Amino acid sequence: MKLFLSAKLQKQMGLKLAKTPVPDDPMDYWYAHLISLEDADALIAILPEYRFCAILWDIQIDSSADLSQLLVPAIRKALHSAYYGIPQSVIDRYIPEGTVLEPAVTGDRGAISKMGAVTTKIQEKAHPWFGEDFDLEGTQLTTNNTYFPIGNGDYTEPWRAVREQLQQRYGKAVPAFELEISLDLQQYVARRTLIVLADMPFAFLHERLESLLRWSYRAGQHRFVLPPAGDRDTPLHVLGGSVDEDTLPDGEPYEWDDEVRLIDLLREGDAFQYIREREGADCIWAFHIHVHRYLPAMEGPLPVCTFAEGRIPPEWVDGPADYQLFLQVLQNPEDPRHLLQKAGSSWLQADGAAASPEEITEDLQHRYGYTGF
Repeated sequence: MKLFLSAKLQKQMGLKLAKTPVPDDPMDYWYAHLISLEDADALIAILPEYRFCAILWDIQIDSSADLSQLLVPAIRKALHSAYYGIPQSVIDRYIPEGTVLEPAVTGDRGAISKMGAVTTKIQEKAHPWFGEDFDLEGTQLTTNNTYFPIGNGDYTEPWRAVREQLQQRYGKAVPAFELEISLDLQQYVARRTLIVLADMPFAFLHERLESLLRWSYRAGQHRFVLPPAGDRDTPLHVLGGSVDEDTLPDGEPYEWDDEVRLIDLLREGDAFQYIREREGADCIWAFHIHVHRYLPAMEGPLPVCTFAEGRIPPEWVDGPADYQLFLQVLQNPEDPRHLLQKAGSSWLQADGAAASPEEITEDLQHRYGYTGF
C-alpha cells in the first residue's frame, strides 16, 4: 500500500523520495499532507478517489516520525467510527494492524491537484466536509462524516463508495445479529425477523427499521431503551439526533445513536425497545426487539428479513388508540369517516397479509445498495 507524501511533509521530515506511479487500484494508495488547523499542525491521510480522510491534529512531525505507526491506527479508527459502520473484521482484512505504508511521491499532477483541492476544503473547515458541529478541541482524530460537493456542486456520499468497495472485497462474512421485532396491536402481534450487521451504529438500525416498517424515518423522533444490565442499574436510552435529552427521567444515562454500535451494547438473548414518536402529534409506538441470535460470520448481503407476519399500521395512524379507531372506521361503511377506507384499501389488500420476507428483503437491499453495511 503506497503513501504519497506532499512536498511540505517531505521537507518537514528531511526526505527526498523518488517518484512512483500511482497504483491502478484507488484503494491501494493514500496521500499524506501536513497542514495548519487552528494554529496547530495536523497530519492528514486522504483516500482521494473517495474523498475519505483521517486526521491527526496537534502533532509534531520530524525526521524520526514513523508515518505508518501514526496513520494506520488513525485510518483503522476512522473506518471503524460509528458513522461509517464498517466491521472490524473487514478493516482487519483491508488494513491490518502493523501495516507498513510505503512512502513515495508521484508525478501524477491530476492526483496532486485533487489532493490540493481536498486539503483546501479541510483547511477552511468548510461545511459540508465536517458538518456544522465540527470542533477539533478535545479530539485527536476526526473524519469527513457528511456530504462533499463534487464537480458542479453535486453532492455525493463519499463513505458509501468506501463501504461498498470494502464490502465487495472483504465483507463476505461479517458478524450479524438476528433480531425479532414485534408490535402488540391487541387483535394480533405484528412480527418481523431481521438479520443486520452487528457492528453498525444504532442510527443505521433505526433507518433499517423504518424501511422495514415502510415508514419515513424523517417523520418523527426515536430512541432505543435498553433495560438495566450488568453494572447499569437504570435503563439506558440511545437517542436519535432530534430527541431532547432533557426530557429523559432524571439520572437515567443516554448515548447518541450515531456514536454507539449494536455490538457495544447487545448480546444474544437481550431484549430492548424501539420507541417511535411522531413530531407534533400524540403518537407513540413501542416495538419490542429480542436479540434472537449472534452470527459471528454471516455471508451474503445484509439486511435480510427471514420472517414476517401481521400488518404494520400505516405511518399516518397516530398510535395504538388511533389504530383501533382506524379499524372500526374501515369496518363501518355508515361511519362518515369511512373515507379513510380509500387510504386504507391498499393496506388491506391480500386479506390483511404481511408482505413476504423475500419482498421485504428485496426492498431493504435495494435501499442500501446491496451492502452488508
